[in-house]
Amino acid sequence: MIAGASTGLPDSYDSQSLAAWRLRMQELRERLPFDQALDEIRVEHGDEAYEWVKESYDIAREMLNAWGFPVGDYDFDLLSEKLHDYQMIQEIKRVTEEQFPLSDWEALTTLEERQIFLQEYMDAILPIMGLENIGLRPISFDPTIGQANWNGFYNHSFNHELGIPARTTWINPTTIDPNNEGWWFWQPSPTDSYKSLQTLVHELRHAYQNVAVDNIRAMENAPNAPVVASVTADAWDHNRINHLDTQTDRTTDESDTERYQEPGQTGNYTYPEYRNQPLEVDANGFAKNEVWNKV
Repeated sequence: MIAGASTGLPDSYDSQSLAAWRLRMQELRERLPFDQALDEIRVEHGDEAYEWVKESYDIAREMLNAWGFPVGDYDFDLLSEKLHDYQMIQEIKRVTEEQFPLSDWEALTTLEERQIFLQEYMDAILPIMGLENIGLRPISFDPTIGQANWNGFYNHSFNHELGIPARTTWINPTTIDPNNEGWWFWQPSPTDSYKSLQTLVHELRHAYQNVAVDNIRAMENAPNAPVVASVTADAWDHNRINHLDTQTDRTTDESDTERYQEPGQTGNYTYPEYRNQPLEVDANGFAKNEVWNKV
């Protein structure tokens, strides 16, 4: 191990700690060839971290190239991105298990209690992801036009159609209501509804993606800015401009290849085409503690 080239991850996620981590990663880049830098991860963080980061890096590089965004000289930046993702995912997992277990969720008997639980969970997750000023709101939806099958979503800019402020995420209240009378298309059990925590992490990852793209496009490098390679940000930026929004009456069957037309939009798409977009591949993998994968 080369002194001073440690990849030691942040002890916390305040601006000062993350800035120090960035400097260590930059020194590692300058002192070690890429392959040795990858080996350094095994030495410092163990086999599990090494295997996850290496697999995540290899798959991301393959997918980015397939999407038309050559990795090229961004190898080390992409490695840094995946190493930081791994640390965030592990910290979110720890906080979830220790502070927000399923048993606490099951003990809640009202929708209001569960909404408070989700707010407290988001407040604990935001600093881990380096995010701030993100709102969480219960939003009224109209089941007659298919909104009932939305688990949640994130709006980075003001949504005029639904009147949702910028930088706001929401979770469908029907999916977490312990007193749901079953008018929805399924009756959530406590274990099912607990997955709303995973949905919230998914939506916060969309916030992270947008902040990362905004930061890179503005040529800023704030101390607590997302650790994202420029090539990844390019893929996310292109996708957010050309994003396929969830179809209101589509199924969530991963084998469904029927084509849908989004109301008010041209063109149509299948569920796999929606699910396999760069933004969705990344958010699903991050929320599920998995490497990128397609359906």
